[in-house]
Amino acid sequence: MKRYLASIVCITALLAGCASTIARLKGPDADLKYSDYAGKPITSFWMSSFDGWTPVEKDQLAVRTGINKVYLITVAPYCPDLRFAQGIGITSMGDYVDRFDKIIVEHIRCLIKQIQPVDMKKMEADRKALKDRPGVTPPASPAPQSNKT
Repeated sequence: MKRYLASIVCITALLAGCASTIARLKGPDADLKYSDYAGKPITSFWMSSFDGWTPVEKDQLAVRTGINKVYLITVAPYCPDLRFAQGIGITSMGDYVDRFDKIIVEHIRCLIKQIQPVDMKKMEADRKALKDRPGVTPPASPAPQSNKT
């Protein structure tokens, strides 16, 4: 009976955490999404520096590699705790990241399913246009997380 009760408490806590995350994703940042500015899939990208990352969805993250250089990476389901991770790692051969590399979250290697470049100049221009409209509050620019593992 105690085990059953403990399971119910854990499931309830998990669902509550998911509900708050879903509510946050439907907030003002839902207007401008990385996926709306993502280009055609590419096979690899050059990453001389890792300037930060932002969780986007349960299976997507945006990786910043320089000024206006952002890539939307989709990982194969299931990559645990991607939206809640404190830090990530990215495997690479030299300075190139391709679909055969992995995103490392909490010591788990998540397979990269797709890589897309993000048109950050257009995204920022659209964000500025929203800001300039009277009576409209633009979504805040998602702050990249810079802690690396």
